Parts: sequence; C-alpha cells; structure tokens
Amino acid sequence: RTDEYSAENMDNASRFTVELLSAIRERIGNKLAIEYRINASDMVPGSPSLEEVIEFARRIEPYIDLLHVSRGLHSEQKLAPYMNQPIYYPHGINIEDAATIKKALQIPVTVVGSVTLEQAEEYIKNGDADMVSMARGLMADPYMVKNAKAGCPEKTRPCIRCNNCINVTHYKLTAVRCAVNPEMGMETLYMNLGATTPRKVAVIGGGPAGMEFARTAAARGHKVELFEKSDALGGVLTMAAGPAFKKDMKNYLEWSIRTVKETKGVTIHMESEITAESLKDSDFDVIAVAVGSKPVIPAFVSDNDKVVWVGDIERGKVAAKDRVIIVGAGLTGCESALSLAQAGKSVTLVDMLPLDSFASGGAKFNQVALKGMIEEAGVTMIGEVKLSAKDDRVIFLDANDKELSLEADQIILSLGVRPDEAFLASFEALNQEIIYIGDCGTKIGTLYHAVHTAHEAASIL
Repeated sequence: RTDEYSAENMDNASRFTVELLSAIRERIGNKLAIEYRINASDMVPGSPSLEEVIEFARRIEPYIDLLHVSRGLHSEQKLAPYMNQPIYYPHGINIEDAATIKKALQIPVTVVGSVTLEQAEEYIKNGDADMVSMARGLMADPYMVKNAKAGCPEKTRPCIRCNNCINVTHYKLTAVRCAVNPEMGMETLYMNLGATTPRKVAVIGGGPAGMEFARTAAARGHKVELFEKSDALGGVLTMAAGPAFKKDMKNYLEWSIRTVKETKGVTIHMESEITAESLKDSDFDVIAVAVGSKPVIPAFVSDNDKVVWVGDIERGKVAAKDRVIIVGAGLTGCESALSLAQAGKSVTLVDMLPLDSFASGGAKFNQVALKGMIEEAGVTMIGEVKLSAKDDRVIFLDANDKELSLEADQIILSLGVRPDEAFLASFEALNQEIIYIGDCGTKIGTLYHAVHTAHEAASIL
C-alpha cells in the first residue's frame, strides 16, 4: 500500500492496529483487560527488528493492559516449532527479548516459550517479566502451581514437550490429549468410576506402562506387587531419556520411578524375572503383563559383530564408533543420529521410507524440529534404502536394488520393536485375569500408548 496504512514508516505501519485497539478500548472501557500477543522476532528476513517491535509496542501501549511476547510463525513450517517448542529446544527461549521489551514499557509484560517454574521465579524476581504464560505444563499436571506453592514441586508430573496435545488438535482436529496425563480431557470419565473391590494384583515389568498401572491400581485400593527383572525401573524410557537433549524425558522417568516407589500399596521386587509357570499356583487375582517388546533384528545380521542395536548405544552398553550408519529413521533412529552427530561422530541415516517421512511417528512440530537439527548437525540422510546381505557382508540397496557404496565402522539398527508372542501366549493357560498393557501386545511403541493403556486398564479393575 502507498496510503496512510503503508509500511513506509512506523506511524503508517501501526495505524490500523492503533485505530482497532482504540475502538475496542472505547467500547469496553475498563470492564475487560486487553492482552496483545506479539512476536519479538518472526525469524524471517525482512521482518521487524526488536527495536522496531519496541517502537510499535509503545504506540499501542496506551490501549492495552498486557503485552505477551512470543516468536516464530505457523505459516512457515520450519518456524512453527519455535511457537510450540519440542523437547529438543531449550526452555525459556523468549525471555531475553521479553526483558528488553519490558524495560521500554510501563505496562506489564508476560512471556511464553516452555518456561519452567524455576525460570519463572528467577525472571520475575529479577524484573525481566511480570508474569509467565504456560499451557502444556498445566495439561501434564494441573496441580503444578499448587505443588510449588505447597513446597513439594517434586510431586508434579513433568511435561515432556512431545506436543501430542497440539498435534491432535491442530492436525487431527480431535479433542486435546496429553501423553503423560491420561486423564487430561477425560476428567469426568475417571472421576465417576465409583468404588471397587480390593484385589491382589501382579504387574510384570517396571517400564512406563507397568509403573503407571501400579500407581493407578494402588490408588484404587488394590494391593499391587510389581516385578522387574533388571536392577532398574524405567524399561525403554532409560533409552529414550539417554540423549542430552532429552532432559524433559529424563525428568519424567525420574518422576515415574520416584512416585511409584512412594505409592502406598505398591511392593516392588527388583531383579525378579517372572514367567507364567511361576505364577501358576499364586494367589494373585489379576496379572498385568507389561514386559515391553523385543527389538527387530534381521536374522542375516544377528551374528555380525559390526551390527549393534540402537538401545545398546543409547544405554551406553556399546560404544559408538567414529563412522556409523543408522538403519531406521523413526524417532529413535533420528534422535540417536542427532545425539551421535553432536558427539562428533560421522553419521549416515538410512531408511526404506522417503526422506519426507523421516522422524515421523510423533507430533508434526517435533518432526520438523528434529529433521532440521539433524541437517544442521551434518547427518547424511538417504531415503528409500534397503538393508540386505551379500557374501557375509551387510550391504545397502537403493530403490532399484542397486548396491550403494556406504562405508562405516559400525551399523546401528533402529528398526522398531515387536511383541514376544510366545511369551505372551504362555499366560493364556493361567486361571487369573490377564491384562496386556503397553507395547507388549502391539507395534505402537510410544509413551502415550503405554501410559494410556495402563491407566485405563487399572482404572476399571
């Protein structure tokens, strides 16, 4: 435009917003507060600088009560994760810009962007912000603020910033759901379950599903004994929480272990490998099987010393070599690729899927962010590649079955998981009620699936 609403100068560029806010204020007076959301940075070339944002904010300041500082754009896919930061991004990414803006204004300033309660306390105490805006943390645990106020923040269930809540509403157009809080959006369903008759329950497996089931069943009044065959609780979460950028997942893992240990009515037996045969003459009323799944390892590479499972790398059981090829570009494979690349390894990531499907399986925002970070870390990504063998060698074939020349010191498999069907079938002969939870009976190996199947099953015992 070239008229008085053009972008030629700040007076013209801000004119429409000033007139709009002025008209709103004239109609509502002081009956309602006006909060204005603004980006400190759009993160695209040619967008307003922070100085220009401040100049604009001063013009609208007389008509608003609160300025809300964010960044990023939904219209640019690569920038959308900056609006709803995934687990891979730092917490509190907008606070420095918000602090700069606050110094220039007289009205209160709030800031959004994965702000933790610890950060909030520090920022407000230092005068960098007047308040903070949160959503996902309160979905994960609506008692977060009350717990902090009562001096027991360790009780709060941590948000893992998986962005499932946003993914189901934005992309699937369904009701909001939280991966770690199974009652989110279904509170009225769970609060009206009624009383139950106490039963003696065995839980086999101390992973995320087993721990959720044990906590929930005990809260319902059942007597629960949890059996874990290893010397540590957590199951596959110990692998998922391994990379340095998965601190949120580690927080959830620690919370889950701590709370199940503290739950009255739960007895935990470590290094206790339980089979159907050992439970045949037991007095348990219910047996919840939460043993997880087994990694997919093709037979033609199972005896190859050069080939290792991604879980052994993530848990530190096997050291990663300098040049690695990761086979499988789901979330686990991509996160491992990023972790190893950040550790200075030369990483090639391959999959039978096309490149645009790499890092899928979770929220779209997280996929976009993870793929971008992998590219920045220098990982070589090749799609439509098949793992095979020839003359006792592990080889890679392209879409036309032509052998690719890929060299590495180590091949890391991240091909997903599958249930141990023979082990699961052994429980069918028992007289007790048998419940299968988590990914032991499905190929859906997600934390959401583990938590929700466990919570639902335990709630209706």
